[in-house]
Amino acid sequence: MAEEAPNRGRARALSPDAMNRMLALLNEDPGRAEQEFLALRRKLVKFFEWRGCTMPEDLADESIFRVASQLGEGLVIQATQPSCYFYGVARNVLREHWDAARKEAVEIDCVDQERHLSIDPDEMAERESERERREQLIERIEMCMKGMPPDARAMLMEYFGQTGHDKIVARNQIAQRMNISINALRLRVLRLKQDLRQCVGACPTDE
Repeated sequence: MAEEAPNRGRARALSPDAMNRMLALLNEDPGRAEQEFLALRRKLVKFFEWRGCTMPEDLADESIFRVASQLGEGLVIQATQPSCYFYGVARNVLREHWDAARKEAVEIDCVDQERHLSIDPDEMAERESERERREQLIERIEMCMKGMPPDARAMLMEYFGQTGHDKIVARNQIAQRMNISINALRLRVLRLKQDLRQCVGACPTDE
């Protein structure tokens, strides 16, 4: 099924002005802007998928809606990479999603206890510990990504933001834009991943 254009099929309605401002932020050319919007939405969906969200498309659309609404209210985004602002909003949406999920889990636990359901304390503790480790890892990765040069951070997001044939096309486009070979691009990405891995490993933990 083909992806829809940005002004169709959204659960929450945006004003034409807000939508036009968002597209203009992505690219001054209307045709290119719509293509970049669809590519950005795919990357945001992946952003939430990689973090284990069960409704990545809904969360991606919510992030886009918030940015477009802010633009419609007069917000001026001055950034060489507007997508970075979308990712910042997406991180806030992700935190809210986790908070809501934790609250719902607590409420379910209370109901279960009231019904005297059998709960294995060791299993519950293990699940909670695993969830905390996963969240800490994501927070450390985000912290290290923020410390990267903006161009390097944007390149990594674009490099890993696609799958299948789109991934090949995107990586070739990056190499052409940087005027380097695809092998040279892979080497740069490898070095950035090594730096990121070292940074994540050096980050302090709450333990």
